[in-house]
Formats: sequence, C-alpha cells, structure tokens
Amino acid sequence: MRRVIFLFLITLMTLSFTPTVFATISIETLTNQQSLDIAKEKSEVQQAINTLDPKTFIIDKKEELELNELDNINSSTELEYGEAYKVFIANKTVIQTLIDGKNLSKVLPNAPYHWEFPITVKESMKPIASFTVAFVDNKWQVAEIGGYLSPEQSVFSSKPNDLNLLFNNLPLDEANSYFHFRISSLHADFLYLEDADEEYFIPLIHSRDELYGLKNKTIYTRDEIVSALGPKIEENLNSSNPAPTGNPNIKKIKANYIFYAFSFIVIVFLGYKKLSKQSNI
Repeated sequence: MRRVIFLFLITLMTLSFTPTVFATISIETLTNQQSLDIAKEKSEVQQAINTLDPKTFIIDKKEELELNELDNINSSTELEYGEAYKVFIANKTVIQTLIDGKNLSKVLPNAPYHWEFPITVKESMKPIASFTVAFVDNKWQVAEIGGYLSPEQSVFSSKPNDLNLLFNNLPLDEANSYFHFRISSLHADFLYLEDADEEYFIPLIHSRDELYGLKNKTIYTRDEIVSALGPKIEENLNSSNPAPTGNPNIKKIKANYIFYAFSFIVIVFLGYKKLSKQSNI
C-alpha cells in the first residue's frame, strides 16, 4: 500500500512540474502557431478574399493611387498575396496592463485580432500594399486595403524566417509566448516576446524610422517601452477625446465596397507618402 502511495506521489509531482519544464519553446514554433493555416477561421478568411479580391481593386485604381510600381502591370494575375500574419489590437485592458507594469502575455490572447496580407508584384517580389480581413458584422470580411505598416514592413511581418533571424540576433531562441500587436493611437506595431516573466518589444513604426525615441526593429525591455511611451499613453487615456486604443474605424465593405475602399486606400497611401517625406526632411 505504501509503495502504491509513493508511486502516486511521484507521478503527481512529475505532472506538476511538466508545464514549467515545457513552457519555453522555440521562437520558430511560436511564430508558426500564429499561422492562418491552423486557425479555425481559415476557410472563412479565404472566402472573404475570394468575394472581394483586393488585387483586382488595386489594379483597377492604380492611376488614382499613383502606384508607379504598377505602370507596366495590367492584370491581377501579375500580383500575389503573401502569407497572412495575425495582429492583435491593443484594447484598453492591454494598454492599462502595459502602463501598470504587468505581464502582457496574460491579456493579449483575449484582445481582438485580425489577419493582414501583403500584396507584392509576382515577378519582382516588390511590396505594394497590404489588406486586412477582420471579423465584422458577425463574419470575416475584407475590411481595409492599404495598410498601417509600410508595404516592406508588412512583407517582413509575414515571413517567419525573417522574424526568426531578427530574434536570433537578440540573442533569444526560446520563449514562452509571442504576439504581434498594434497600438493604433501610437501609430506603431510591436513584436512581443515573453520569456520567464521578462518581456521584450520590437517596434514596427508606421511610416517612419523613430517614434518617441524608439527605433524600428530594435529590441526594448518593458521598462524602456513604458518610459518612452507611458506619458503619451497616459495622455490618451485621460483625454476627453482619447485616441483609439481598440480596433481602428473599419470601413465596412459591402455593396458600396468600391466607394468606401477607394476613399480609404487613397487616404492611407497619400498619408503614408506624406509621412515618408516628412521623415526624410
């Protein structure tokens, strides 16, 4: 009887320690876990793209969009979609957790998210734009064309190999969790890694190379991020008209898809070009 109890206790102790032992996994595995291929909504996302083809839209409106890269391209078959990447949107809970100095890995899984796809020229692989498929009106649909990130950043975010090369230079090859999340009010995305309660942030800043002293594709600790962004985040939270901290205003593309999508994509591209020029001054 004592032997049975002893074996039971050993087994229980082994199981108790198992989560700790296997909690840290390779970053390559973590990034692959964010793949659309294993998402439950994969078929619905693909159906949304088939219904409203962003490649065709960009070709049809290339002159208005002033896309010189498409001067010699006249068919959507000459463009291709890159791999989808999952973007979590920092809502108020995420923002408050960040400035409180608490672990974001506990709240990011519950934040809203969408899927983003780069669009490139098939022959040259030159990035052109990106588009978003989001859960709107109780279904997955194309919700925005143009992208918050630059076309180059969007392609980079979609390639696990490029992400892994960046992470390997930390050096950090294992972690507990990985997320790509966006703080819309700060015009920045972040690649986030959590390892043994240590948090690391890599900014992908929209249309510029630096923001509040933070540089693109540079590793920062949570304290460094909060020190740089905390005052602005607090200002937004305390403002009577705060900047958005959840999903951006999504153009609902239905019967009036061409009108709304064209208006939005023009704003995105002209705004991106303006910011790019300002950052080069």
